[in-house]
Parts: sequence; C-alpha cells; structure tokens
Amino acid sequence: MEVPAGVSGPFMLLLTPVSDGPYTVTVVGRYRGAVVYRHERNGVGRRGQQLRADVIQTMAGPPSTDPRTARVTGAGVSALRPEIARPGLVVLSPLELAVPRQ
Repeated sequence: MEVPAGVSGPFMLLLTPVSDGPYTVTVVGRYRGAVVYRHERNGVGRRGQQLRADVIQTMAGPPSTDPRTARVTGAGVSALRPEIARPGLVVLSPLELAVPRQ
C-alpha cells in the first residue's frame, strides 16, 4: 500500500480473499526507506468476502508541513472486518442511454 507523502489519511485497505482459510496481512510504513511502523493483522477469510481496515498515519510537525518533506512517525491500523456491501458502479454505453425507455 503506497499513500501520498504528507497525508495522514484515513486510508481504506480492502482485501478480497481468493479462498477460505487463514490470512496474515502486514502493513508497513516507511520514511526515506526506513521502517517507521509495522502492523500485522490475521484472521480467517472467506472466499469473496471483502475485508476492510482503516489506516491513519501520524505525522511530525504541524498540519501545514510541506507534503514533500512531511515525516510519518507512526500509524494506527484498525482490525480487519467484513466490508458492508456497497452498490457497484454501473457504466452504461452511449447506445444503452439512447434506447427509449418504456
């Protein structure tokens, strides 16, 4: 997971297991290549059931810090939990839009 420099979040991590069984997820944050935080989450996933975690980073300095030089100092990562189904995006072609509706 790569996030914009200088932005604390929250960021949403969505995982979709490809089979039933145990999983381990490691979220690592770095600053200039050095590991600043590492969070591990594990559980048992079900094929196709999306799991969600939220990641909120803490930054050094005031919020007005220049994003190009902002330094991440840590993060909180929530537990992975089933994601509530969201309505999907439906894309219609111009031909479908042109068809008269009854």
